[in-house]
Amino acid sequence: PVTGILNEGEEAIYLNQAITTVLTREFNRDGSDRPFLLRLLLDYGWERLANDLAGLYRTIRVSGIGLYQAIEMTVDRLNRSGGYSSDDLCGELEDFIEFGLSQKLTPRGNEVLNSFREKWPFYRELLKSEQSLETQVRVLTEIRKALPGNLPNVLKERL
Repeated sequence: PVTGILNEGEEAIYLNQAITTVLTREFNRDGSDRPFLLRLLLDYGWERLANDLAGLYRTIRVSGIGLYQAIEMTVDRLNRSGGYSSDDLCGELEDFIEFGLSQKLTPRGNEVLNSFREKWPFYRELLKSEQSLETQVRVLTEIRKALPGNLPNVLKERL
């Protein structure tokens, strides 16, 4: 057993090892969650999924609430009538685009933002036309792919 306080680098190594171990175990298991995990892996790829899970873990840990409480809060929010609105989501993404346009970005940052702006009408129509959560998640996955992980920090923070 390791005792003491881990620095950020050590924490990241142990967290990544834990995520890899759990994802590998769950993927190799023949459970009912396997198709869902496979879908996540196909949509995000191993590295991005592992990084997003690590970020989610850190966010929950910093919030001061426990994992199970975070899960309960999420399920409660998703099940609450009126708690989920595609109009609100579209508004937030349109605000993100406007914010991006107001920032001084690198040529690559402008390229990414402009590419997303071109695709946005298509995504907006999909979000507004379909009401099932599964379809919304699929569209959000496509939006996430359209906004790469190497966005400029000023945009990453807003997203």
